[in-house]
Amino acid sequence: MARILVVDDSKIMRKNIALILTKAGHEVVGEAEDGGEAQRMYRTHLPDLVTMDITMPGINGIDAVRLIMQEYPKAKIIMVSALSQRNMVFDALELGAKHYLIKPISFDSVVTVVQKVLGVDAGKKAPIQNSEPTTQPPFAIEAMNNTFQIKITRFLTEENFKLLNQAVQGLLFVKPLNATLDFGHLESLPLSLLEKISGIVKAMKAANGVINVVATNADFIQLLRYQKIDGLLDHLSTGLSTSSAGVDKTSCIAAIAESNSVLTKLFPPEHKQYSLDTPDSTDNLIYMKKTTCPVCGNSIELQVVRYTKLALDRVDFDSRRHFVGIEPLWYSVQICPHCKYTNMIEDFDKLPERAKSLIPQKLSELKYEISGDFTTERTIDQVFTLYYLALHCIEGLNNKSLESKLWLRLTWLYEDVAESKLSKMASEKALILYKELFQNSRNQSTVEQDQHMTMLLAELCVRNGLMAEAQQYLRDTVVHKGGNKVLNESARDRMRDIRA
Repeated sequence: MARILVVDDSKIMRKNIALILTKAGHEVVGEAEDGGEAQRMYRTHLPDLVTMDITMPGINGIDAVRLIMQEYPKAKIIMVSALSQRNMVFDALELGAKHYLIKPISFDSVVTVVQKVLGVDAGKKAPIQNSEPTTQPPFAIEAMNNTFQIKITRFLTEENFKLLNQAVQGLLFVKPLNATLDFGHLESLPLSLLEKISGIVKAMKAANGVINVVATNADFIQLLRYQKIDGLLDHLSTGLSTSSAGVDKTSCIAAIAESNSVLTKLFPPEHKQYSLDTPDSTDNLIYMKKTTCPVCGNSIELQVVRYTKLALDRVDFDSRRHFVGIEPLWYSVQICPHCKYTNMIEDFDKLPERAKSLIPQKLSELKYEISGDFTTERTIDQVFTLYYLALHCIEGLNNKSLESKLWLRLTWLYEDVAESKLSKMASEKALILYKELFQNSRNQSTVEQDQHMTMLLAELCVRNGLMAEAQQYLRDTVVHKGGNKVLNESARDRMRDIRA
């Protein structure tokens, strides 16, 4: 099998890719954590293939591709990127990279792309013969049933886009104009091209045309939604529901359902995909803990934050702690990769017996739709998915303590992505739950524990515009006998802030 060099600044990511490649029968000849080291190791090992991260300190993945291809024009490089880095992927492909992987990666996605780049068929393990002509049309236009079918191929580029534009300009004089823009099973196109195609759709619409947009690849549909290509999205649902000119509507609808089913079942209607920079490298701040899933009994690994190594930056009035270089909230919830049982890390092993039988039923539909690797550095969308999965798992178990913690952390996470409406929604749910917990636990709690709770309740009241109630909770926080002096002063300061 192939000799492969793995390049990524994340130790965890390198470990995951290397493990997948090794299981697939390949040999990992080296691991590099930046582009400069990748270039040196390539010279030393002359690997058959390289997996290359994009964002790395020093020499990044794009520059590393340029340097390696200058010395070794026949090098085979696969880019590994986040969905938000797709434009950079196309830069790398233009420099000579052969293919790409989008995080989160999986065993199947890595093996499939590696075999494709190596020219090995997954079934026959033999070289794949290239039967494609040397030139391929970037698009095709056919007239069917009084509708123009404009089929976009993967050979559409910035250079030949003008041919498509010229062809569409000629269609603008047709009255009435009915057109279907068909992307088929395309996986992706550069953002710049998608925006230009969106301009074409808008021009046809301005000419009083009836436009349908069709795509059958779920990843491509997600790309349109992620990049918010409104000129195409505005007509995507119309094309799926009304197009009848030879379009496979069933497959289109299935693709849309595949990409949105989890959102529909888990998230509130207003929830969408969010863009937020991944926290800095967490190699030294997270370790993998082996455990057994309490639901399915499989041996698994969980990501655990090393709090003893964290540097505290500040603490908010609602007790949220901010640390330097990492956001522990992103790793507070863990998932079993087998049955998809999800819970807060500190509660992962604390399931009552009746829950162990109920949770598989709850996840019977969702577990096949939750994909991706959650043991690498996560995206903010993965983080939201895990929190809502955890809420789904404990639904009906009457675990208000855990439920309140999840909603409070969702309040903070929505705040981080500037989603004020959903942050307020989450804070309302947290406030109701914490009020009930406070009323039911005062006889068993200490004075300082009560202070922490009333301080938190005050902040949740502030978030929901309940200023008089917040002031009362703050007054309750100030306890002169047996109370925490720091909390006393914090409560007084907060009362002054609210009055101001």
